[in-house]
Amino acid sequence: MISVDDAWNQEVQYEKCVDHLYKDDKGYPTAGCGNLMMLATMMALPWRRRDNDQEASTDEIQADWNSVAKLPGNMSDAYYAKFTKLYLPVDNIKKLFSSRLVEFAHQLAGIYADYDTWPRAAQLAELDMIFNLGIGTYLTFTSHVTALKKRPPDWQGAADSCHRKNKNPNVAKWDPSDKHERRQIMVRDLLLSCINSVS
Repeated sequence: MISVDDAWNQEVQYEKCVDHLYKDDKGYPTAGCGNLMMLATMMALPWRRRDNDQEASTDEIQADWNSVAKLPGNMSDAYYAKFTKLYLPVDNIKKLFSSRLVEFAHQLAGIYADYDTWPRAAQLAELDMIFNLGIGTYLTFTSHVTALKKRPPDWQGAADSCHRKNKNPNVAKWDPSDKHERRQIMVRDLLLSCINSVS
């Protein structure tokens, strides 16, 4: 499996890593690198107070949760920060990320029997896609999945079918000036780099 550091260094270029509670674009309470935060999940984490760096009490965690829960979704990080008093240390954010990495690797191995033998570049490419999309939406990329299920995998076909819809309709496909498209280019190029590799 790819290392946590490799995956972390790749994903933090494109995924928000926020040390306080916020709401994502779907309106769900979230923290860290896109970790959904149910109240029970939040209670189990070592949150700390921003004002004195002391460990937060359950009442303080509940208060942050209540404060963010009533706010609208998809606002700026700075907007939510004004309504929170706690933060999650980066080491704990990285531990959450590591847990998700194991989960995603397990999901990918369940889809592709030979996933663990793939080149590192291909594993990183598919990690980015499933991290960004979630397994449900990932599986709707049927041409992409079919290309990767071939023996050997069709890296060119996978690269040709990895593009995810840009929320901005005015941005051209593969436009390197757009951050979302740079992420797409990164995945495409990782897959293309596997064409002449030996798994």
